[in-house]
Amino acid sequence: MAIQLWPLILSYAWNSKIRIPFVEIPAPTLRIESDPPGATIRVDGAEIGLTPLAMDNIFRPRPAEVILTLKDHHAWMGRFVGRRPALIKAKLIHR
Repeated sequence: MAIQLWPLILSYAWNSKIRIPFVEIPAPTLRIESDPPGATIRVDGAEIGLTPLAMDNIFRPRPAEVILTLKDHHAWMGRFVGRRPALIKAKLIHR
């Protein structure tokens, strides 16, 4: 049986006014690439930039829809999971 120490530690820290240092954990990376580059990226309907893109994956921890659009090319659709490392490589087809 595991003993839950966090309530005890937090209670002690609160009552004794001891500061517990905050440890920042870096977010996983989301990379989106397209061939050809320069496609507009939309995640769950919101425009977030152009390919290639590398950023912290700060999206909700659930499947997110990504759509890439580029003039004279068919739109590309895919998915990734938020708050997990993700690499998307899309080949856009010319119309």
